[in-house]
Amino acid sequence: MMQQPVSVAVFSVHYSTQWKESVFLCGSIPELGAWDVSRAVPLATHGGVFWSLDIALPLNQSFEYKYLVRKEGESWINWEPGMNHHCHLACTRGELVEIRDSWNVALDFTGEAAQSAALRLIMARANPRPLTPLNVRGNHIVAQLEVCVPFLNPNEQVGVIGESGNRRFWVPSAALMTSDADAPIHKIRIELDPAELPLRYKYVIIHPSEPSLNVTEPDAPRVLHAPVDWDEVPAEATVYGPGAQPMTHAQARQAGFLQPNIKTAQFVVRHDGSFKYPNPPHWRAAGMAIPVFSIRTEKSVGVGEFADLPLMAEFCHRAGLRMLQLLPITDTMVNGVHWTDSYPYSSVSNFALHPIYTCLEKCAPLPAEVVPLIAQTRGRLNGLPQVDYPQTLEAKMNMLQQIYRHHHTLGLLNHDPEFERFLADSQYWLPSYACFKVLADQNGGTNWTRWPRELQEEAAVPELVRAMCQPAHPSYPEVRFYMWLQFHLDKQLREASAECAALRVALKGDVPIGVDPNSADTWYFRKYFNIGTQSGAPPDAFSMHGQNWAFPTYNWDAIVADKFVWWATRLHVMGRSFHAYRIDHILGFFRIWEIPPSARSGMHARFNPGQGIHRSWLEAHGIVDRHGRLTAPYITRWLIETQFGEETDAIIAQFMERSRGDGEFQFKAEFATEDKIAAFEEARLHITLDSTPAQLKEFDVRLKKFWVLTNSVCLYQDEHNPDVFYPRFGITNSLSWQTLGPDWKAHLERFSIDYFYRWHDETWRFSAHKKFPHLRAASRMLVCGEDLGLLAPCVSPIMSQYKLLGLRVQRMPADPKVTFIHPNNYEYGTVATTSTHDMPPLRAWWRVMDQRNFRSQEEMYNSEAYRKEIAKIDQFWYDPAFLGNHNPRPRDLPPSELERIVDMHMFCPAMLAIFPLQDLLALLPSGLYHPEPFDELINNPDNRKHYWRYRMRCTVEELLRDADIIDRIRGKVASSGRLSDH
Repeated sequence: MMQQPVSVAVFSVHYSTQWKESVFLCGSIPELGAWDVSRAVPLATHGGVFWSLDIALPLNQSFEYKYLVRKEGESWINWEPGMNHHCHLACTRGELVEIRDSWNVALDFTGEAAQSAALRLIMARANPRPLTPLNVRGNHIVAQLEVCVPFLNPNEQVGVIGESGNRRFWVPSAALMTSDADAPIHKIRIELDPAELPLRYKYVIIHPSEPSLNVTEPDAPRVLHAPVDWDEVPAEATVYGPGAQPMTHAQARQAGFLQPNIKTAQFVVRHDGSFKYPNPPHWRAAGMAIPVFSIRTEKSVGVGEFADLPLMAEFCHRAGLRMLQLLPITDTMVNGVHWTDSYPYSSVSNFALHPIYTCLEKCAPLPAEVVPLIAQTRGRLNGLPQVDYPQTLEAKMNMLQQIYRHHHTLGLLNHDPEFERFLADSQYWLPSYACFKVLADQNGGTNWTRWPRELQEEAAVPELVRAMCQPAHPSYPEVRFYMWLQFHLDKQLREASAECAALRVALKGDVPIGVDPNSADTWYFRKYFNIGTQSGAPPDAFSMHGQNWAFPTYNWDAIVADKFVWWATRLHVMGRSFHAYRIDHILGFFRIWEIPPSARSGMHARFNPGQGIHRSWLEAHGIVDRHGRLTAPYITRWLIETQFGEETDAIIAQFMERSRGDGEFQFKAEFATEDKIAAFEEARLHITLDSTPAQLKEFDVRLKKFWVLTNSVCLYQDEHNPDVFYPRFGITNSLSWQTLGPDWKAHLERFSIDYFYRWHDETWRFSAHKKFPHLRAASRMLVCGEDLGLLAPCVSPIMSQYKLLGLRVQRMPADPKVTFIHPNNYEYGTVATTSTHDMPPLRAWWRVMDQRNFRSQEEMYNSEAYRKEIAKIDQFWYDPAFLGNHNPRPRDLPPSELERIVDMHMFCPAMLAIFPLQDLLALLPSGLYHPEPFDELINNPDNRKHYWRYRMRCTVEELLRDADIIDRIRGKVASSGRLSDH
């Protein structure tokens, strides 16, 4: 007999396969492969349409699973669309259980989103009806029917109508009511005599007070047939025993886990997919966006903290907002305690949380000397209009060290089961992160390529981490400190998330596309990154020179070969606290803008994956370039003067020599790359990490003048193959192209269009299909993608296929031929927003530019950039399609007109409308927001060294006392149909 009791589960699904295709099952438990596709269990087929699997599973456990299709001799995998199937084997003895599945069809956005963690929270029923306990009597069977009902009003219920044997209950008043405890999945257990089968049934949405509003599925009834008679199953048929070991039915009987007296299943689970609406509803909701660091409360210390999130969620709850969107909250301490690390997208670890968000009081017990320090620091920092990142972080880290030593002295870490459980749950990433932090402290910083060689060697790093995590190691106390700190951060964030969930406010996080090169991830998980490369984005409305984030690109082959475990774990950790997430620069999952290490701008780059143009193709079109005319910067005195004005002669003397080819000048050999130019200027101008934000911004502006010269080219030559080239983005804006003959210009322009818009669609489609199934399977969070920028034709269809919500911004239409897009034209599967963190909020946008950055108002008004932007705003003000005003445009955006812009978004078709706090508070004139609009900027993406320090002017407590703003927002949410108030 078996030592551990099991049940035999019989999975079955209908799916029509093609020649040489087979269906497999993969799930979260070891018996189903633990999401390792190579261990997925094959199903047997009857005619290539009906597929089944008999497998022994441990009793009384919950798990998730999904079907997938493979083709013999090919590597591709076709996952079943939609969310994972969920199952709980509510068995206490070795029953036979049939699990009859419906293959997930590609649902609409509502159906997919309804099964996410976010909507399960938002749509949770106020007084859920429990599921009847499983109780099988005699030879009866219990059928558990499950259906997803994505949208249900508070007073509506789901029932089952139908007939079985002599029982007929087709009228809604006689319906059998389902349990909504796991909404939007509605379940019911029906006890049946086998003689009464088959059961024919439909689901119905019942409106108790108004029967005319009842909704019954319009299609033919669903049918539940009698369970399989196991006496008729051939003895040689395959069943998978414990550990997924294949054997015959006869062997399974002999092994003892198929009891001889079992002839049919007494428990049948029927997954019926989604409710079949006659007219599918579109669920819509509203939310608010604010970085954690921007939150101001009476209890926080210098910066918003995780403990402040429930108070912010209380404001959202009262205002009818159902989602609170944050920026990344991971550890960004690349430079120790320095303001440049206020940039939240450059992480030391994509798993670890930032210590600055710790609530010190919640790390109790506190040593006596720390209590007055907290009060003093709060009084000193909370009076500042903006975040002082270094002062706040330094003060907190010092106090956290004191609290840790106090806990260590008291022995609190030695017997804390919650701490030990956190360590066990975080084994994948926490030891390497903690050791990295200690080594960075000991070796002068996080740039691990400058550490002693024995600390760098990739093969030696795992053993080094193991040794440092041993109590006998001299660095163990410091390692333990960082583990203890992450434990408290995780605990505080999860507690805050639970309080937000109690208010039915979902937390939406942000997943950066990259990771800092000086990070625990690149040090320990090195094989997943192409060390020595840089990533960024092509030029767009944010930055005319493109963006260079300096993050290494991903080695996707290694990530996929390891079953996506790094990404899956990252999302699993995030899913402990968040219900939805935004993927920063989701285009990076299709292709990345890869920049060589010698470049500083975001111009000198290529798409990866991507196809360059071979020299032979150029020559076949008559373009024979033996002397680098197309790849060497084409520089004239005029071009230098446009950038440097009165400095022109000095620039020529220092950096230039007479050109040996076309053009007047070329860079001297010692300035042949952007990196060399930047290094020289840094030394000459004494630019260091200690330079002020203003100095760094001025330096960044200066470098961009050089980048106009370095990128005055038509083509970039591949670093590894001199016969392969890539076109410059915006080739027609280059002086190099403008001075060519008409034939070369025509061919190169066509090539550029092909490269950026035509050639790679199929390549990028394949690239995305390798990644998104893993991404979706890794968590139940609602997934949104920031899909702004240069879009290939494949992006929107693939995002729609995987039900990834896109982002829509009125000021950034996807069509380059239009200046604005009306929110009425947004697709349903999108998130609408008035502004992103990379854009000025509405009041600042209306002002166009911050006058404080100019010597005079006249200088600002005369700048070309100002005139260009003010023309756009004039269009928005006068165009009847938008504001349609006839009176002169005012300098400041009137609250009434700002309200109209908010209304455009609130009433638009998009599933979610998420507004920055700055734009919502400006609905009414008040002292809640900063008088100067540009003091509410979060980021300026054109400034690589921007100081992220915006903090709301009022406290959240003051906000909660302002009934006018709460009522105004709630009224808009309700009137637009986005209230989702249960």
